[in-house]
Amino acid sequence: MTISSLQRVLDDAVVSDLVGVAGIVYYNGKVIFEGVAGNRSSAGDEKLKITDHFRIASMTKAITSVAILQLIEKGKLVLDQDSGTILSFMKDIPVLEGFDADKKPILRPKKGPVTIRQLLTHSAGLTYGFLNGMDGEYYANTGYAPIGAGKRAAFANIFLARDPGTQWEYGINTDVLGLVVEKVTGQSLAVYMLENILNPLKMNSTGWKAATYADDLVPVHARLPDGSLAVIPFEFPQDFDFEAGGGGLYSTVRDYIRFASMILNKGTLDGVQILKAETVALASQNHLGDLRPMALKSYDKTLTLDIDLMSGYETTWGLGFLINTEDIPNMRSAGSLAWAGIFNTYFWIDPKNNVTAVFATQLLPFVDTKAVEQFTKFERAVYVIQ
Repeated sequence: MTISSLQRVLDDAVVSDLVGVAGIVYYNGKVIFEGVAGNRSSAGDEKLKITDHFRIASMTKAITSVAILQLIEKGKLVLDQDSGTILSFMKDIPVLEGFDADKKPILRPKKGPVTIRQLLTHSAGLTYGFLNGMDGEYYANTGYAPIGAGKRAAFANIFLARDPGTQWEYGINTDVLGLVVEKVTGQSLAVYMLENILNPLKMNSTGWKAATYADDLVPVHARLPDGSLAVIPFEFPQDFDFEAGGGGLYSTVRDYIRFASMILNKGTLDGVQILKAETVALASQNHLGDLRPMALKSYDKTLTLDIDLMSGYETTWGLGFLINTEDIPNMRSAGSLAWAGIFNTYFWIDPKNNVTAVFATQLLPFVDTKAVEQFTKFERAVYVIQ
């Protein structure tokens, strides 16, 4: 199989009922493939371009995590530091045990601090409403606004679903880390990230405002009950008063591969050091101990189906990344780093094989069956051409 086979995989993805897809591969020190297939929208015939912008959603988390790692390198943070020493709302954040007969939340004090390490590994006890039934009930019963509304005041009312360090559960941890960056540096997350990560990596097409990329922002599609796709009027709140470190960035596959390549190259790209090699090595280790990432049940099937990434294979969590701890046949090696975004954007970084890649579309729900199938084919094709 040749490089052209990767383009055929993208072309086949469109034939197999995705509107438009983009893919890019960096191997042995250079980009060896970039390609697109299909249209930007099912409602028009404009072709998707490699420079088009995607809502990368939770792929933002890895970049915010790198910001935290930089601050640890500089001695401004410690991994096992209590986040409550930095953010007052984290000091006494309660654990939600349930609801009484009047639907009022039953809250109790947490046992132990919420540490920076726990926030990086999603073991703090924080949740997402679409992945935790109590979360939606809590906000419905109290009338509090969730942080997804884009207002920092909402952090005053967040809760833990369980005590810190007792279970892995995916949640708003990295949004909290974004506020940690602000507090420690005295800068907005946007400014810090621009000065210390995005500009040094020449990620000039990555930012926080949809309007900046209005001319080439790929619209969001939804999979309808009959299996067809349609454009939906979905956009993150644009009147936010904090940058969502857990999911607010817009980017291109060309930009994101530069970030992923920096991690692959042990913290340095094109002679510019973003992290020390020993920091990347630290981030690439198991930081969950005996805990393990678990399958996630969806409480909103319009946003995501049930999630079980790398089902059947052992995984853990590093400092900002999912890590598979065993080889996946014909795909990534043990020790690879990865994550994804809710609009079916995906990346992985495989240090053993010196390869990293990004696959992107704009489709809900997350882990759409056809999107996952085509991403898997793309990954397998990458390993055939090596």
